[in-house]
Amino acid sequence: MKIKIFLIITFLLLLSFGCSTITVNYDYDKEADFSSLKQYDWLESSQVIREDALLEKRIKNAINKNLHSKDFILSTENPDFLIALQGVKELKRDVIDYGHTTYGRYTAYNGYWRDYGHMRSFGGIEVIEYEQGTVFVDFISIATKDLIWRGTGTGVIEPDLSPQARDKRINDAISELLENFPPHRESD
Repeated sequence: MKIKIFLIITFLLLLSFGCSTITVNYDYDKEADFSSLKQYDWLESSQVIREDALLEKRIKNAINKNLHSKDFILSTENPDFLIALQGVKELKRDVIDYGHTTYGRYTAYNGYWRDYGHMRSFGGIEVIEYEQGTVFVDFISIATKDLIWRGTGTGVIEPDLSPQARDKRINDAISELLENFPPHRESD
């Protein structure tokens, strides 16, 4: 159980994103009327997000700040849409194969130098393991009960960040994630 909690908390630190790059994507319902949205409220976050109350608070504060700057109002009384946070993590592996390279009469093959049948190691294959996490920010219409917008942010988990660095990375990631909310109407 302690290992599971540790892994979940480690995943949640993804949202602080460290120095690594963050990949953000979004999608939306082209038939939804985003111009009618003015007020929002929060749904309960997924278990993975709730495991780290400070992280959940940072994410929600960043989203609230971003939406407030776009004139949306947090309201429990009469929201037009709800926001749900979810998160997942997975173990990733990168394999670096130094491969087959020829230098004059010497050939590098599968991590060895070959010269007339003699082999010397020079490196070979390197396997790097890391955890990658993804946070989902879903906007759900109160009127239709449908998902109308989804943003995702994916990056490498960086557990060694200071609280200030986590704040900055989360604010930057949320700003990038919500850059295209609400979506602009495409001209037909």
